Amino acid sequence: MKQGILTILLFFIGLSIYAQTNEDKQTADVIQFTGVVLSADSAAIPGVHIYTPIYGRGTSTNVYGFFSMPVLEGDSLIISSIGFKKSQYVVPSIKGQTLKVIITLEPDTTELDEV
Repeated sequence: MKQGILTILLFFIGLSIYAQTNEDKQTADVIQFTGVVLSADSAAIPGVHIYTPIYGRGTSTNVYGFFSMPVLEGDSLIISSIGFKKSQYVVPSIKGQTLKVIITLEPDTTELDEV
């Protein structure tokens, strides 16, 4: 009786280990996401925030509009800056480990009524 219980216990432990290794293979690879953020007239925009709201990680562009951050395939990124319309970018599936992009933001001007 004890051998039967031990055999069943070992069977379920082995099944659990097999299931965990299969789940690990389905995880997405880390991609180094780099690029430059430009305005409509091709000027670099410093201080642009690029972040993923789900995971709470992100970065900001430097004075030359350059940024670099690790992301996962399928991450949905928000690109925002004062004076420009918010933009969204979904990280595509790629073969390499780096993704380089040029992002152009549209100006967001709001005119107020005269007082």
